[in-house]
Amino acid sequence: MARYVPGARTDPERDVVEAASCLYTMTADRRFVLGRLPWAPRVVVAAACSGHGFKFGPAVGEAVADLCRGEQRRDLDFIGVDRRLAGHDSAPQRGEP
Repeated sequence: MARYVPGARTDPERDVVEAASCLYTMTADRRFVLGRLPWAPRVVVAAACSGHGFKFGPAVGEAVADLCRGEQRRDLDFIGVDRRLAGHDSAPQRGEP
């Protein structure tokens, strides 16, 4: 601390002695995945909200609530589940990603 804040007193008993960073998952396009599963329309997915998604919590919550009430949200197509399912015509089989 003293290195960056001149005059700051240090206390070896209370100062940070170790730090670590964590990894989080993110989609290839760095966007959320939010929408209904085509093969299970009662399932609403809200994923990949790590890191930058934290600040969008209220908007994501509102969108999920709308979808759970059966409302159509075309404004969510750009982060929809369908864009992540290219090549999948139906539900993934057991053991398939």
